[in-house]
Amino acid sequence: MQEVIASYEATLASERRERFLLESALKASRHTSLWENGYPLFPIGSVDSPLSQKRGAPRQGSLAPDVRARVLLEKCCDMSSLSGLEDYSHVWLLYLFHDDEARATPLSSQPPGKHAPPWAFAGRSVASKIFPPGKYGEKAGLFSTRTPHRPNSVGLTLCQLLGVDVAERCLNLAGCDAISGTPVFDIKPYIPGVDSPAGSLRVPEWVSVPLASPAPLSVKFCDERVEGLVREYVGGGNCRFYGAKEGDAYITALTQILALDTRSVHQGRGGQESGHVTRLAASLRAVEGGGIDSNTLDAATAYQVIFDGLCVRFIYEPGKDGGQVLVIGVSAEKS
Repeated sequence: MQEVIASYEATLASERRERFLLESALKASRHTSLWENGYPLFPIGSVDSPLSQKRGAPRQGSLAPDVRARVLLEKCCDMSSLSGLEDYSHVWLLYLFHDDEARATPLSSQPPGKHAPPWAFAGRSVASKIFPPGKYGEKAGLFSTRTPHRPNSVGLTLCQLLGVDVAERCLNLAGCDAISGTPVFDIKPYIPGVDSPAGSLRVPEWVSVPLASPAPLSVKFCDERVEGLVREYVGGGNCRFYGAKEGDAYITALTQILALDTRSVHQGRGGQESGHVTRLAASLRAVEGGGIDSNTLDAATAYQVIFDGLCVRFIYEPGKDGGQVLVIGVSAEKS
């Protein structure tokens, strides 16, 4: 009997050993396949936003809470999957930075080496350090920032949920920083008790200081005529996200965007004056002193954002408190 038991235990041990080896081989094969080919992700919808270009999009949705947007659900998504979501005030959006130029920038004309990261084989060029807004010209590691230029270009933002429109198959949002056409991978409800971390929190000073004053730039129109053109555009029913009687709401959202400083570091973000910024500042002072007219200044600037179909042109004037943004002209976006 003991020999039979010993033989049976040996057989079980052999089977366990073979099963372990097979599972290890399968796991290694699966890991290699996922490492080389990636994970399958499919959009469940896309963003419809007054922001049609990434230039001018707020760095975080919460910094421009009056910017409205929609998530349009794909037909493959059953609308019953949104049942109960309207009971939440905020939702997380998980999406793709689809307009990231690094997604189509080859590292070189030669195939990447065997030790190159997987994203290099897909023609992606990703810098390990970038210039975040709060460090004023100094670099930080990409994983210590919210830069969209990432190995997988995955975006995460917290939005206010204004409502669920079953008939239009969409979610109405506020405080959304994603631009139109952004593919959405997932929608999750924000739950304070779960999403708010326990224990003491810490962030670096270059992050905490700007958060204490998230909109360092003041925004104003160069004259009443330009502001009047904005209100006339909104009042004419030309906006998709702001009604004809919501001129104030439109201007509030636009101001929130411009106050965040949409320039790159090389253009003078954070008070780092470049020749271009200095030239514009000198031109502005000349305008105020009667030296040149605003049309000449308008032609000199390259700064603009398109917000809900309106092209807004503006300049920056450096100052002690970060400077100011001056809106110098508007025009309807050309279709």
